[in-house]
Amino acid sequence: MDRLQTAVGEGRDAVIDLRSATIYEVHPEFPNGEFLSAELESGRKVSVATHRLVEHLFVRHAEAMAVLEGGNVRSQYEHISDHFPRKTGFGQ
Repeated sequence: MDRLQTAVGEGRDAVIDLRSATIYEVHPEFPNGEFLSAELESGRKVSVATHRLVEHLFVRHAEAMAVLEGGNVRSQYEHISDHFPRKTGFGQ
């Protein structure tokens, strides 16, 4: 958790991926969210295209749903991909 503390001791606005221990936050050069700044577990910082991250999370969620509900990952992925824009407005 020390990685979330700034030098002054105030927290950062960030999202933590608990599976990969990656910290995602707004990229300073892309305030509208086209890219995110990601701090990997190793401490290395990289830029990540938001649409690629969302796609990756779709696949991860589809894998989990295939295990929980049965079926295959592809059908779960297609279901998630169809419903996500309608439910969130993201990607329309």
